[in-house]
Amino acid sequence: MKQRLLCFLLGLLLLVVPVRAAGGGDDPLISRSYAEGTFLPQVRTGLQTAAARFVRAYAADRPAARSGLKTVRLAEGDTVTLGAGQQLTLLSGTVRLRLERGGLLNVTQGRVSTGGDAQPGNRYILRGNSAATVTATGPALVTVSVGAQVNADPSTPGACPFTDVAAGAWYYADVISAYERGLVNGMTERSFAPQGSLTVAQALKLAACMHQLYHSGQVLLQPAASGPWYKPYADYALENGIAETLPTNYDAAVTRGEFVKLFYNALPEKEYTRQNLIMDGAIPDVATDAPLAKQVYTFYMAGILTGYAADGTYLAHAFGPDSGITRAEVATIMNRMFTPSARVKFSME
Repeated sequence: MKQRLLCFLLGLLLLVVPVRAAGGGDDPLISRSYAEGTFLPQVRTGLQTAAARFVRAYAADRPAARSGLKTVRLAEGDTVTLGAGQQLTLLSGTVRLRLERGGLLNVTQGRVSTGGDAQPGNRYILRGNSAATVTATGPALVTVSVGAQVNADPSTPGACPFTDVAAGAWYYADVISAYERGLVNGMTERSFAPQGSLTVAQALKLAACMHQLYHSGQVLLQPAASGPWYKPYADYALENGIAETLPTNYDAAVTRGEFVKLFYNALPEKEYTRQNLIMDGAIPDVATDAPLAKQVYTFYMAGILTGYAADGTYLAHAFGPDSGITRAEVATIMNRMFTPSARVKFSME
């Protein structure tokens, strides 16, 4: 009798309580297809909406956050004081953020930040009634709000002198750093010509100067007083193993492959510390048995090269060994070679 009553009650319960659809959003045993096809996209959309609202609420409506920006070069120990609504973007080098009061936002990642070491390329904005101190822990290039108080040595070199190198350009920080180190020169005092090409003779000169700067701490090489101006650099490159043979056409545009082959020999191999995992065959246009494979893969693993962004011409991380190289790319490669903190960590998985 008890068993019949129990069965009757269970049957009545099934009539009153609707049966949940298997794999639905209200099913405690959620299927994988629902989780991946419906649930995760909803979560991502919600997070993106919340992040956008987060930035608008605490950053975009701050007058100081919309004010002008200035680019400042800092030496180790220099500081910047930020107030409510002011912002900081680390372009290169290392700085540490210390929150004095209030709240700090990393609007690049859409989250609250507690300070600490700033992430390169990330934009930080202070909330209302907040204050923070930025301290350079090494040479650094930062963009800050015009109203920020910069406490730096007046003798510290300033921002970029070239009118054709825009502050938002991907090569901006590298051009400044390479220029101030004496690794590259402008075409004129106010023009760098970032999209200009490089000749074989100019590449030989740069590689020779970099080699001499590394090994002796200064560049003593000078153009020839008579005859071809590049002869002292070419001779130095041949004598010091930078170039295996001398070129037949010094005025030809140097290719990316030729440039990397020269510059790989400009510094000792110990300077190319591996920080990226690049599997054999991962670079789409450089086979592992190609003549330049060692040099190119070493530069990728060291973070000196990252290749091209995928577009209609290049696959992602393609090297382009036979294509030309621009002056902006040259400055970037040279700066990364001499400045390990400027090297790029990335994955090709």
